[in-house]
Amino acid sequence: MQKISGIIWDLDNSLYPFDDDFFQATKKALAKAIIELGVNMTKREAFNYAKASYPMDTIKRLNTEFGIEKDKAFDCYYKNLDTDFIKSDKNFVEKLKSSDKKIAIISHASRDWVFRALDKIGVLGFIDNNLIMTAEDMIEGGKNDSCNIFEKMLQRMELTAKEVAMVDDKDENLKYAKKIGIKTLLITYGDEKKLQDIKYADKSYLTPICVLREFNQNAIKNTNKAKKINKIYHKNGRR
Repeated sequence: MQKISGIIWDLDNSLYPFDDDFFQATKKALAKAIIELGVNMTKREAFNYAKASYPMDTIKRLNTEFGIEKDKAFDCYYKNLDTDFIKSDKNFVEKLKSSDKKIAIISHASRDWVFRALDKIGVLGFIDNNLIMTAEDMIEGGKNDSCNIFEKMLQRMELTAKEVAMVDDKDENLKYAKKIGIKTLLITYGDEKKLQDIKYADKSYLTPICVLREFNQNAIKNTNKAKKINKIYHKNGRR
């Protein structure tokens, strides 16, 4: 198997989990967005209307019941979403910093949110801005409906598909990455439902740090193997 030299990460529910704090933050952000989008509701009504769940649940209802465009609703939601619920894992951050892999981000979220979230996680400072692709970069298709975004990212990373792994929390988001030869990894955070009917993930992991442990360990093994070969080479008097 070819050595993995780069890892493309999804953001939401991949680099950080969707927990109770996230769902409460989502409900508050959606309530504010409902008012800003001009829906005829009081603040209390908007708060009660917003679901403490994945934002698309409420955004679909806004589209069906009030004709609010989904993209417009998502932009307004992310603008109002506070990063306070995100908990930085220092161990993960250190392992990401020390990794020998090129790190990239592909997210369906807005660029403003992605940068704010990465900053809160503690990893924004050492990811090349050119290797962060967001909703604004997906004019020709997103992760779940086109190879285009992955092909563009490979060009930016200056790597081939076989040298790259893609990490996401949704199996369907890995379809087109797998189609062009990228190694596909699924993050579950212990959600066993994600392990049912997997079609596109080559392997699943409990948390993002599990991914880094495996690939960093492989890098260590390859380095140690190279050192051993080098010692034998010099022992035999070769230069």
